[in-house]
Amino acid sequence: MKQVIVVDEDIDTSDPVRVEWALMTRWQPDKDTIILSGQKGSSLDPSRSDDGLTSKIGMDASLPPGIDKSPYESVL
Repeated sequence: MKQVIVVDEDIDTSDPVRVEWALMTRWQPDKDTIILSGQKGSSLDPSRSDDGLTSKIGMDASLPPGIDKSPYESVL
């Protein structure tokens, strides 16, 4: 796994459109992203380095605790 996206419970994680919607409405790239270098990669990943390492990314598309969620509710 090279990418993880964290979402709130109101987002259907089996629907990629909903996960992308959460990213576009709840995620700020400069504040809500972590990139880890030098991580163990899958042997199936041809982009990993010769020593088997790769980088990984995490994106937090969840809302802060206690925030009024009504402006973030989907119309769908």
